[in-house]
Amino acid sequence: MRNYLKLWALALLLVTLIYAAEAKNPYSRAIRTAQKSYNDRKYDLALEQYRAALDLSPNGWNDASCMTMIGRSMAALKRYDEALKWFELIETLPDINQNTRARRFDYIGDLYYYQLKDYDQALENYQICIEQTTDFRHWAALQEKMARIYLTTKKHQDAVNYLRSATMCKDPYYYAAIRARRQLAGLLLGERKDEEVIELLRDVDFKKYSKNERVFAARYGGIAAFREKNYQLALEFFEQIDQKDSVKSIYSGRAYLALKEYGKAREQLFELYKSKKNNQRDRGEAGLYIGDSYRSEKNLKEALKIYKNTLTITSDASLKKQLSHRINALNPPQK
Repeated sequence: MRNYLKLWALALLLVTLIYAAEAKNPYSRAIRTAQKSYNDRKYDLALEQYRAALDLSPNGWNDASCMTMIGRSMAALKRYDEALKWFELIETLPDINQNTRARRFDYIGDLYYYQLKDYDQALENYQICIEQTTDFRHWAALQEKMARIYLTTKKHQDAVNYLRSATMCKDPYYYAAIRARRQLAGLLLGERKDEEVIELLRDVDFKKYSKNERVFAARYGGIAAFREKNYQLALEFFEQIDQKDSVKSIYSGRAYLALKEYGKAREQLFELYKSKKNNQRDRGEAGLYIGDSYRSEKNLKEALKIYKNTLTITSDASLKKQLSHRINALNPPQK
């Protein structure tokens, strides 16, 4: 109990010190207030607050971060010409390093990319930034954004090249490198370059991925390994997904079927099959493979039961055809 009270006292003291420090630093308080307005999409208010913060800056107007947010607020208000002028002002600041100076081209590129949809201008500014920055993380982020533009403009090979480049970031778990690796894996999977997908993802530490990135990357790796008939590796990829996932359930079930571990196949598939919350296509596919597991065990009665029940669940024409074929093979229609 005494230790608990000490922790509370320390926490209270820390909060008090933070507020005291903010009271003595009106610039810090102004920036926090402006950032909250910007995050709440109150851009008019954010613009006013960032301008006021700039006047309070201990560096005077030599404040690239504050100028950047003034420009971004103006861009959000569709005052694009004014936003560009604020970004360009960063070049004139005397006491900033080269990487900060180079970032203005990133901000200008973002305006052309996200707001004006002028992809040529966006690419031009991103490329200038790449040539001027020595920050390898920023370099990877720029490469990844350029790849997305090439995907949008259907320049597939250019997108692949830039994604490959971004994955070579010195910090492989920087968000841009992770995102690039996942996108590249998806493109390669679509081209059925499964060995390349496996090579790209085999040694990844998925614990360092965000939940969403982990799910998609593990799916891509698992599907590629399954296609290559490396069923154990496929299962290892899918084990990285620590949530309910229909792709994981179906491919894991199929992998266990291929390994002749029929009970484990059903463990993967039954929950998906039974739950009405899942879409009928996924439930139908799960039912098909559950039936196949029973048929492989020569439990033809149970297989037939599952096939017939699954036929009432799914409306997918391809699945219905496969189910009907299996039913007729086990229980030929009487002539």
